[in-house]
Order: sequence, then C-alpha cells, then structure tokens
Amino acid sequence: MEGVQLEAKKRTETGKGPCKKLRRKGLIPSIMYGHKDIINLTLNQHDFSKLTHHITKSTIINLNIEGKVYDVLIKDYEKDYIKDKFIHIDFFELQKDKAAVFFIPVNCTGNSIGVKEGGTLVKHLAEIKVECLPKDVVPQFDFNVTELNIGDSLHIGDIQFDSKFKILTNPDEVIAFVAGKEKEEEIHVEAAAEEVVEGVEGEAAPGTAVASEKEQKTE
Repeated sequence: MEGVQLEAKKRTETGKGPCKKLRRKGLIPSIMYGHKDIINLTLNQHDFSKLTHHITKSTIINLNIEGKVYDVLIKDYEKDYIKDKFIHIDFFELQKDKAAVFFIPVNCTGNSIGVKEGGTLVKHLAEIKVECLPKDVVPQFDFNVTELNIGDSLHIGDIQFDSKFKILTNPDEVIAFVAGKEKEEEIHVEAAAEEVVEGVEGEAAPGTAVASEKEQKTE
C-alpha cells in the first residue's frame, strides 16, 4: 500500500532514563504494535514533525525499519505542546487482507441555498469512523450541501456509502447544518462561554507540563 514515507530504527534500551537521553538527541522513542511482534523504535524528531502537516489518523504510513517496510497507522501519540516536540509515538501495523478501523475526515462541498439566503453552514462532524480494508481507505469523505436550506441538517444516515465501508459512527450524527442569523449568534455566545469555563478549569499550577510522559510497559 502506497503511503507517506517514514524511516525508523530499532532500539534495545527501554525505560525512562534511556528514553530521556534519546529525546535530548532529537529522537522520539516509539513502538510498533505488529500482528506478529512488538518493535521498539526511534524516530527523528525533525523528520516526523514535518510529516504531521500531511497526515491524519487515517493516513497510511510506510514505516521503513532498517530496510523492512511496514504499513502502519498512528495508534496514539504524546506531545509536549510547550516545547512543540513529540514525546512518544505508537504505531499499529496493518494487514492488507484484514479490515481495520479508520477515522476519515469530513469535507463539505457546494454553496448551500440557506447560506445564499443569509444563513451559516456549521460543520458539526470532523471525521467518520469506518471499518474497511486498507486498500479502500480514502483521504476524506466529500458531502455536497448545496440543497440545505436554513434549518436543514445532513445526517450520517442520509448518506448512501459504498458497501466497502462499514460505518461505525452513529447514523443519527449530524454532519453539518445551516443555521439562521439568530442561531448563529447563539452558537458564538455558547462558544465564548465554553472558552471562559475551560480557561478557568484548565488553569495549571505553575511549572506543570502540558503533556506528561506516560508509563510504557515496553520502555
């Protein structure tokens, strides 16, 4: 499967101490969960950071581990947002003949009737959870919202997806809707209120890191 190219090297040392040393050298301690074994890895921090602008949770990565290429997805990651550096990456190996779960981004196309009449298109869903073969994964789902009037909404259940996709997101989930002017103002007020609440609840004590290092069984 053709995907984004990334190189990695195996590592033998595990534990917090060795991992901290690797990070100081500009490397990211990582793990690949394969269908046969688990491999401890290191990635180049600079090389991986450049890729993050081009990948999503559904992007297949061709992970070259010392000459052997594995098709993987990013299973999980940790990042220090203060230093803008990745702390740890978990990869999950794909099997070309076995279905896997993907989170495919949503893209709305077209200029809706409601927007032309002064309404606002509100994209409610960022991604759709599906199960499919790796060869069938797509970069995004495009949904035409041209026919939506003010007050109309588009749901997962309204879409006829290709049979190669098993949709795991609730069919009642709203993909997008067109809000009128009054509704739009309510949305902005609610969003502003949420930001204020999050700002108060999210205050950290001085010196507290944004992302802490998690305990890895294999580190």
